[in-house]
Amino acid sequence: MLDAFKSEKAGPAPRKRKQRLTLFRADIDFGPLMRNAAALLAKWERKQSDDVMPAEKRGKMRVSNFELRGILLVVSVALCATAGVAQRRNAAAEQDQFRFRFVGPIVGNRVASVAGVPGDESTYYAGAASGGVWKSTDGGNRWEPVFDKEPASAIGALAVAPSDPDEVWAGTGEAWAIRDSDVMGNGIYKSTDAGKTWTNMGLGATGRIGRVVVNPTDPNTVFVCALGRTTGPQQERGV
Repeated sequence: MLDAFKSEKAGPAPRKRKQRLTLFRADIDFGPLMRNAAALLAKWERKQSDDVMPAEKRGKMRVSNFELRGILLVVSVALCATAGVAQRRNAAAEQDQFRFRFVGPIVGNRVASVAGVPGDESTYYAGAASGGVWKSTDGGNRWEPVFDKEPASAIGALAVAPSDPDEVWAGTGEAWAIRDSDVMGNGIYKSTDAGKTWTNMGLGATGRIGRVVVNPTDPNTVFVCALGRTTGPQQERGV
């Protein structure tokens, strides 16, 4: 009784919507087509052996030109449809490769700057607004903090020298200034061993550094864009 009440309460089952049959459906069953083609081909092969068959059987195994054309048509349609399905699957796989996904760092909070090593698709640096510098050597799957020993935690800019991948520059201080309580920095830092150790290179009074550019051929020439304080005039501001 309970089951009958439930089925009556639920009402009639909803009708299934009819799906349109597209030209290249991945779920098309080519089995019958291929079996028919195989049968016609077998019949044609038997016809080729008429010269060694008895005369009474030759008349029953005649294959017309129309049947041969049918064989070619069926095989061509099956091959084209299979190629179309494979092409659609390859296109879908390529689209999945270009979709954005989260890679971290999970505990690094908001990322304010990112830098990569020219010619190296696996090594990246990420500067957090108040979480230091993070480094990945496997394309972003794992991140390690490399700036925890320094007194500044806000990173506003990162740059890797194009002529020397071991030379990394980090400008401290949150330059975006999108909140009331932002974090100040204490200048610009330089690493000559790919982030293992850092040295403060000055500009401590600038407070916030928003961009660092290293000369492509001379790693000793560096340009720094400093925002400075946002609440009043300051001489230590600019390039």
